[in-house]
Amino acid sequence: MKSKLLFSFAVVAAFAVVMFSGCSKSSTTNNNNNGCFDFATASDTGQHTVYAGTVALPLSKIHDSLTAAVSGTTVTIHTQALNRNLTGTINASDCNQIDLDSIIFGVNDSLLIPTTLSGLGGFVRIKNVRAGGTGKIDANGVITTKINVVSGTTNISTPIDLTNITPAIGLNLQGTFIHR
Repeated sequence: MKSKLLFSFAVVAAFAVVMFSGCSKSSTTNNNNNGCFDFATASDTGQHTVYAGTVALPLSKIHDSLTAAVSGTTVTIHTQALNRNLTGTINASDCNQIDLDSIIFGVNDSLLIPTTLSGLGGFVRIKNVRAGGTGKIDANGVITTKINVVSGTTNISTPIDLTNITPAIGLNLQGTFIHR
């Protein structure tokens, strides 16, 4: 993947990111009697920020455009930064939330995130990603996403050792998207 993968990863794309749901601003202002905002096929733009737990890492924001399609409770989201489709379902307990299916990067598939950290050649490289996440929409059409990276490897060893990502590190991508 090219530097264009500023992510969904999102780990960190993956991360992220995801992220992700497609809801248009006009459709979100129309809620049904259950307080659910209508998900609709839409295109949303925004960015992901990479965190270790609750601390934002000194990496560039990953700008992304998401295009979503909804069929019943199934959602398919194309993330331009990750250049892939993510799938998920509308949460049965919270109709304004999408639960993403597992996000898996192949062994030779990596996410590149621009960075100014020294010794990394200008990019954080994230490989072997396994992640999951959610996307949530509010009444104003703002979509927030969170992708939790369960495992993976990176080229970061300082100031925090992320060479081997485990759940204890809490690596996640958090995104905010607004309908164009």
